[in-house]
Amino acid sequence: MSDDELDDLKPDPVRFFDLVYGGRFGNAPDTHDGFTYRGRGPFQLTFKDNYKRIGEDLVGNPDLINDITIGAQTVVAYIDDRYDGPGWQAMKDCVGFNTPGIAARKNALREQLLASGEFA
Repeated sequence: MSDDELDDLKPDPVRFFDLVYGGRFGNAPDTHDGFTYRGRGPFQLTFKDNYKRIGEDLVGNPDLINDITIGAQTVVAYIDDRYDGPGWQAMKDCVGFNTPGIAARKNALREQLLASGEFA
């Protein structure tokens, strides 16, 4: 895409998310699924297939994930579905991408949490 095309796309969230997320992981091509199933909730659940896996009627009403109780349940269901323990690395692997920068940030946050003694 040219810079001009990107600049034209940026102010339109429907077009933007349809381009970024459309036609992948259960989002049907040539629909607004990319926008409809964009990142929401406490950890930005994305893609129709992920919305289906959680168990609530999130496909029929994706904004439900923004409810604090349903959002928390979604986090637990998502991790439960993907966690192949044991240990911190398995937990990190089940939640999102782990490029070197992201993995380092997750590790730093974990160290900060452990140092706080809050969950000792």
